[in-house]
Amino acid sequence: MIFSNKIIIAATSLFACLLLGTALSAQCEHTGQVVLPSNNQNCGKLILSFDTWELLVPTNDSLLEGIAVNAEIQFSYELDGSQLPACLAGPAVNLLCVSPVLPPGQDCQAGFLHTVDFTEPSPLVFFEPFLID
Repeated sequence: MIFSNKIIIAATSLFACLLLGTALSAQCEHTGQVVLPSNNQNCGKLILSFDTWELLVPTNDSLLEGIAVNAEIQFSYELDGSQLPACLAGPAVNLLCVSPVLPPGQDCQAGFLHTVDFTEPSPLVFFEPFLID
């Protein structure tokens, strides 16, 4: 009987972890791009949704601070019908989650040079880091 209780507890814990992991990964469920229209004076940063190809007007654009224009992002939102935005480029949305998408290697700004020393009984390899401009 004790053995079966341990299995049930382990299975329940595994199920809870899987469910929680799925919920966490689903927080930023849409993909888009931060854009700044040049011809609309009342608009700040907007989001071009890759799901619907429409412009979204964030009512809480503080989540976009520090994210560059033209950056690809993952985001979640809910429609915000409580206020009429000053920018009429698209529907007003309340951002729930914003996360920048970095292209592969974008965060790596260094490289390495290597030299080999054959004077020892077994060759030694030395790596020297350098910055990529």
